[in-house]
Amino acid sequence: MRTPAHKLSTVAEENTLPRIEEQVQEAVSFERCMASRFALLCSIARHGTGDWVAVSRSIDAMDNRQCRERYEIHEKPSLSFAQPSEEELLELAELYFRIKAEVGQTRGRNIYCDLREQTFDRYHRSNMWLKQQFMRMEKTGELERIRQRLEAMYGVE
Repeated sequence: MRTPAHKLSTVAEENTLPRIEEQVQEAVSFERCMASRFALLCSIARHGTGDWVAVSRSIDAMDNRQCRERYEIHEKPSLSFAQPSEEELLELAELYFRIKAEVGQTRGRNIYCDLREQTFDRYHRSNMWLKQQFMRMEKTGELERIRQRLEAMYGVE
């Protein structure tokens, strides 16, 4: 028969098990993502960016459209991942708030795609960079300070 102390340790072990499984899954998905990224870049180096069908043949998980979009949106060397200037940040934030007001909360994930489409030619920012930048600013409260600053400067709501 088990003692109460033994039951407590078993419960504690059972509670940590899902957390360990989540960490393992995160590591596996990160490795899978890096492996597919590496395979894409190697295939592009071998075949170039003109023949997406040949590029996709060496990658199991993506077709030619997915390979092209992944490269154009995330991997293209001309994309900028540097910190934005103050002027660029204010312009991006103003567009972000305008698009968020137009789109609303129902299509929240498309805000970044719309923002990228409107600013890509000027700033060459990737979707992932924009999303990470604005999510980080939302968590730290910096986005709310920028909103107040824009309201004071331009009357943006």
